[in-house]
Amino acid sequence: MKSSEKYRRNRRVETGSKAAFSVPINGQGREPYSLTTLGDFSGGYNTCGSIAAFNFMHLLGHKPSFSRILYLTEKYALFSLPFMKKGKLGAHAFGIARVLKIMGIGCAVTASVKKADKALSDDQPVILLYQDKKQLYMHFVVIRISGNKAEIFNRYNNSKSTVFIEKTDIRSITESLGGRIILLIIPNRKERLT
Repeated sequence: MKSSEKYRRNRRVETGSKAAFSVPINGQGREPYSLTTLGDFSGGYNTCGSIAAFNFMHLLGHKPSFSRILYLTEKYALFSLPFMKKGKLGAHAFGIARVLKIMGIGCAVTASVKKADKALSDDQPVILLYQDKKQLYMHFVVIRISGNKAEIFNRYNNSKSTVFIEKTDIRSITESLGGRIILLIIPNRKERLT
């Protein structure tokens, strides 16, 4: 299927379920999110990076188009190897940062736990790409500190709501997810809410 056909299909899913796309997304494996496509796969398989971009923008006060984010993710952020189906390995953090920049959101990719902790202490969302310690898969989530709890968006494939945990620094949050930090995407200062 061509990118333009996928975009139209994803747009129909999005407009057909406006309420589901008007709030941060949780549970990429649930409908209507699983009905979208990215690369050669259904949305439940590899859209965590796109969902993280959507949730990040939403938490910064924007109203993003999920179908446009998927289109840009396919164009700029999917790992592509000739012997694999497109999107088999999902998206990469630098590509997701590029998608955000195209959508008008200033951000930086970093491995600095200190910078992530600073953004979290300023009540800002942070995109975390982490590797599961046991199964070795990688997954994008968005984290925001609210009071003394961390909110984790799209934690599980079948999440129905945001997951809350008591941890307040990025390293302990990542460890509570059963993973190790790979990269973080943080908002530029001008994007931070006042």
